[in-house]
Amino acid sequence: MQVRTILFLLLLSWFLGLRAHGQTRRLGSVTKVQNVACPSGFTAGSSCQLLTIHGCPSVKDLGVTTGMLAGKAGTIVVFGGGGGTRPTAGAFVTDYHNMGYTVIDTDWDQGGWDMNPTAPNILTSACRGATLLNYLSSSSAAPFCAQEFSAGSSEVAYAMSW
Repeated sequence: MQVRTILFLLLLSWFLGLRAHGQTRRLGSVTKVQNVACPSGFTAGSSCQLLTIHGCPSVKDLGVTTGMLAGKAGTIVVFGGGGGTRPTAGAFVTDYHNMGYTVIDTDWDQGGWDMNPTAPNILTSACRGATLLNYLSSSSAAPFCAQEFSAGSSEVAYAMSW
């Protein structure tokens, strides 16, 4: 009897683990895309757009400004520290661009990607970054990656779970 119980529990655990692993979270969408003058802090020569991340479950819509330096070798999206409320615009952005990469810097509105007093946890707020990365990667046939700094690493790590 004990062997059957143990086998049953192992089988049940395996089944539930597969179900949990196979679940995906619903992304939001990108709306209200508009070309704008780049705010201060973006690397000189960037082309900027203001986007709205809309429809993420349990979080309010939020704007993000992206600044792009176009290249052909691939795309690198850069996320800064804290809530991502200022572009990184470091020397490496220029270095990547000089090596031929498209570099997209980010600047979240209203306190940052993780600001959401009604969200049950930070993972829920990470839908914003996941939606942005999904949108940006869908328009690039070239290799695509993200680089982050400090708390920006949380933004990318949580986004990967979406």
